[in-house]
Amino acid sequence: MLVKLKDLITIKNGTDYKHLAKGDIPVIGTGGILSYVNKFLYDKEAILLPRKGSLNNIMFMDQPFWTVDTMFYAIPNYKSVNPIYLYYHLSLINFVRYDIGSTIPSMTASLYYSLTIDLPPLEVQNRIASLLSSIDSQINRNRTIVKRLQVLSQVIFNQLFSSESCLVPLFDFPYIQFLKPGINKFAGKKHYIATAEVEGEKLNYDAPLIEYATRENRANMQPMENSVWFAKMKDSNKHIYVSKDDKLLIDDYVFSTGFCGIKCQDLAFEYMINYINLPYFEKQKNILSHGATIEGINKEDMKAFNIHLPSKEKLESFHNITKSIHQKISKMNQMTYKLLNLKGILLPLLINSQLK
Repeated sequence: MLVKLKDLITIKNGTDYKHLAKGDIPVIGTGGILSYVNKFLYDKEAILLPRKGSLNNIMFMDQPFWTVDTMFYAIPNYKSVNPIYLYYHLSLINFVRYDIGSTIPSMTASLYYSLTIDLPPLEVQNRIASLLSSIDSQINRNRTIVKRLQVLSQVIFNQLFSSESCLVPLFDFPYIQFLKPGINKFAGKKHYIATAEVEGEKLNYDAPLIEYATRENRANMQPMENSVWFAKMKDSNKHIYVSKDDKLLIDDYVFSTGFCGIKCQDLAFEYMINYINLPYFEKQKNILSHGATIEGINKEDMKAFNIHLPSKEKLESFHNITKSIHQKISKMNQMTYKLLNLKGILLPLLINSQLK
């Protein structure tokens, strides 16, 4: 049944939050959580729709939230639609083609209202929403487990290395080597991880696909086992870790030259993972960053980038204590990838009534 969005939702405007005190209510923008405040704009289920910026960044909220003026929030009509189903349906629409902005991509409430979707019966909506949300719930559980394991590793790191005083240039750290640009020639397509595809330590496994011959110049870093990666750009806290178990990343992905890649010997791999997470590391990177338009660091800067050098015995001890933690992290990340891939296959088939 074809239905206009105006019959399924009521759209309201986001607004500024700078006047609010700090609290525990998330402020949501097109890029995710911007801050936390002490009041909510809405406290029930809603779909966040971009007004400006990244138009395909649709979000579903089932907790109290505040959202900014670059976002709308849509309150569903529960008699007509399952709100979770509607969120998944809208996530398949390419809203960029409706863009009315001259410089910044933009949508209006009236444009959203005018869109028509093919809506199945409510009982079908409920089944689809239940299946897809169960996959998303498992993905979120996996990510929670990964975060806890990362915190555990960092706690052990802090306990073992808090008293280190020996500093050496990062470029001269004895158990690592910097990876140079250049990738292995490949047939078919691989996923390209630009810096925009990483948020903190969360990597978008469904990044765009590229071909070897037509890839952009920056798509030129080869993932390798036992490598750690950080964004070179100032104030860009983005990290990737590739273990021996991450065959998926090694075989099917290409990284941007916007990342600095460091290949580690076994005894230094877990140490470097935790070290680049230190506030000290990011602060040093920002201090050394330079550039006319975009500030960042380069190879020469690494010679002035000092990091702590523990004894070989301490490094081996930390490696032996935490390697099982990071093996579990790799396994959870691979499971998450498989679930995301499954969801990517099922979502359009279910929404387009190609599966019963």
